[in-house]
Formats: sequence, structure tokens, C-alpha cells
Amino acid sequence: MTTLKQKILLLITVLGVALFYLFQQEQLLFLSSTPQSTGIAEQIPTDRPVVVSTVPAGINRDENITISPTQTIEVTFNMPLENIGEFKHKIEPTVEYKVGLSNDRKTVQISPKSAWKLGTSYALTILPDSKFNENPGQESTKKKLDHDISIRFKSIEYRGI
Repeated sequence: MTTLKQKILLLITVLGVALFYLFQQEQLLFLSSTPQSTGIAEQIPTDRPVVVSTVPAGINRDENITISPTQTIEVTFNMPLENIGEFKHKIEPTVEYKVGLSNDRKTVQISPKSAWKLGTSYALTILPDSKFNENPGQESTKKKLDHDISIRFKSIEYRGI
């Protein structure tokens, strides 16, 4: 009887250690928000506006990232926008939101006025009419996007209690 108890205790201990190890590995994957380096330096163009980062990370790809109902979406460009009025965009389905601009005018913040509707997928489209300008007031330095930028995200679903 004692050996059976010892075997069960040993099995539980081994399973516990294995689960702890797996949990730690998975936590490290989720905590890592920076992409792994491929050894190839990525060049960010300086002659045209491009998205350099987003919060949450990954929404500028073809992924459908899940966000909290009150989360602010941030899109950072490699050059400053002319002003907030020159950020041409649309969100579908229609929802009330507010748009902010960072002090350096490179990051746009989009926040829901109340909350993103639970379980709803949204598409933010940044239109080519958006104007970027390193030196506001100088027409010669204005630049535009060369294509639409599509950003998809989804608010969490309510599954009840």
C-alpha cells in the first residue's frame, strides 16, 4: 500500500513540475510583445508614410486581434501627420469614437466613446487621402499614403457566467 501511495505522489509531483514548466514557457510567449529578430535589419522608408507599429501589436497584419471593450487602438507612422483633420479614415461597422494625436503627430489614438460592442469585429481603414508633413505649412513636404491600410480587431465576447 505504501508503494502505491509513493507512486501516486511521485506521479502527481512529476505532472505538477511538467505543468509548471509548460505554463512558464507559455507565459514567456505571451509576454514577448517584440518580434524576434531575424538577423536582417528592417529598413523603414523615409520617402513615404508607412505604419511602423500598432497597439495592440499585430493589428496591422491580416490578423483579427481581440481587444477589451474600452481599449484604445494606436497606430504609429514613420512621419508626422499634417494635423488630426488630415487623418482620413473610416471604421466599419459604424461606432462612436474619438481620435487623438500624439505630441510628435506620429501616433494616432482611437478610443471608443462608450465601449466597443462586445463580440463585434471592426475594420479600421486608413485612406490614402491622409496627409503627412514633417514641416506643417510647407506644401512641398506633404506626402500621402500610396494605398489603403486595413486594420482589423474584435472586441471580446460576453459568454455569461
